[in-house]
Amino acid sequence: MQQAMLACALALINEGEVGWIEDPVFLQARNVLAFVGAKIIPRPIDREGLVIGKCSRQNSPRLILVTPSHQFPLGVTMSLRRRKALIEFAESRDGYILEDDYDSEFRFDGPPLPCLQGLDNAGRVIYTGTMSKILYPSLRLGFLVAPPQLVDTLVKVRAVMDQHSPAIDQATLARFITEGFFLSHVKRIRELYAQRRVFFIEQFQKWLGDYFDLEVTPAGLHFIAWLRRGEDFPLFMRAREQTGIWPRPLSFFCIKAQLDPAFVFGFAAWSQAQIEQSLAKLASAVKQLKQRGAGNGSSFQIHPLSPATSSYWPSTAVRSN
Repeated sequence: MQQAMLACALALINEGEVGWIEDPVFLQARNVLAFVGAKIIPRPIDREGLVIGKCSRQNSPRLILVTPSHQFPLGVTMSLRRRKALIEFAESRDGYILEDDYDSEFRFDGPPLPCLQGLDNAGRVIYTGTMSKILYPSLRLGFLVAPPQLVDTLVKVRAVMDQHSPAIDQATLARFITEGFFLSHVKRIRELYAQRRVFFIEQFQKWLGDYFDLEVTPAGLHFIAWLRRGEDFPLFMRAREQTGIWPRPLSFFCIKAQLDPAFVFGFAAWSQAQIEQSLAKLASAVKQLKQRGAGNGSSFQIHPLSPATSSYWPSTAVRSN
């Protein structure tokens, strides 16, 4: 996925030109734009996805990086209205949209969503995905669907970067797909992850429900857990160090966004036994730290709380009691 981002950035952005990214964001997207010398403008996220807002002609983006199906890390699904508006905006400013569809196979509630690229009649959306999550990360294979006018340029950029991915891996994957094994694998792995997802929610409420409001979205392989009390943030930062269980602070993914304190928990890579043991271990460590008053005087920084009425990201977690 990062290679697709880099190829598109090299093909489209000259040094000093503008690139938009979501905020919070997958940080490798920011690294890619910084590498090519882009002027990076982080855009906030609301309930409908990336906020377009007002934009002068001088700051018109040449490339917009988005995760519309399941925004990373907040989990928002971009609304149809916002998708259409974003395509219209890109066309009016002679820009392009890179649609990062990193985990579209893992939608557990409701019908599959059409991709942003499927709505594009103006040739402004570049669609990219990866096999890392559906198969395994070390395969290092992805795909990119580009508008016709960009294909030759992207092929040249890719040839300069590393010619091509290993031919034997591509041929094996192609046969895996054409002979029907890929589809059956997707069904099996989706069912497995759906079971882990339900189990994680149950165990999280059991062990950590007193501390967090868990944001349950219809898709994806991670959750946002919003702290009910901001003063507990240093305790969980210390508990991470003690236990070796490392949910990421949401602030790690933020550029300018100041959101309520929260952590990002993944669940797909762990068995049910590992999920239960890890959550119980983390809860026990926090309880012991609380009893010792270890959070007092902590050097960990807490980002200022965003007001509950924020127009960009109101607190949306629902308690599951």
